[in-house]
Amino acid sequence: MSNAISDFNYQFKEKEDFQKEIESLKTEINDLRDKLIDYNEIKRENAKFAKYYEFKRENNSLKFVPASVIGKDSLEFFGNFTIDKGSDSGIACNDIVITENGVIGCVYAVNAACSKVRSILSPTVKIGAVDTESNESGIISGFPEMTNENLTRMIFIPAQSNIKVGDTVATTGLSGMYPKNLKIGKVKSIEYDNHECSYYAIIEPFENLNHVSDVFVVTDFKGKGLIANS
Repeated sequence: MSNAISDFNYQFKEKEDFQKEIESLKTEINDLRDKLIDYNEIKRENAKFAKYYEFKRENNSLKFVPASVIGKDSLEFFGNFTIDKGSDSGIACNDIVITENGVIGCVYAVNAACSKVRSILSPTVKIGAVDTESNESGIISGFPEMTNENLTRMIFIPAQSNIKVGDTVATTGLSGMYPKNLKIGKVKSIEYDNHECSYYAIIEPFENLNHVSDVFVVTDFKGKGLIANS
């Protein structure tokens, strides 16, 4: 009986030590998971700031705020989204939103800590645009039937237009609301609207609106608020 009790105590102590080791390993695994999350976040932040400094170097006349997409409106058909910066960072309604690839929309609602952005796929967006090859201008405004294809339109183009497929489209800057020469996309085709009796160009944005995570909000630029002569 003495040997049996001793053996039982040994097994109990062994089981207790084993349980402690398991708990220790669980704690270690959780610590490693937390460190991995921190590492990935730091890696992402470094990549974001690398893009920020490169963009700043190429566009030193613009004043802008880097931000991240924190939500997309599931009820919104045109790809509108929310970013993690607001009026506390100097952002205001109508500020244009871009990535390193081009214009993607404009701010339409702001609070202290975040802002809502309406994408260039939305019909309610109106941005003056120019074909950089022909110098012919129009208005960027989305069209519901094209949203799923990540396409928008440049409307009000001349009937006898020299705009060609493959041309680059950029902002005009004529209204003083948006900076000049921010790239938007390329011409995919020229179409005719029988209802409006006018021509328009289908524009493929340089940025895929479905995959945006980091953006720049232009808060100031040379000529802001000044209406330029065409």
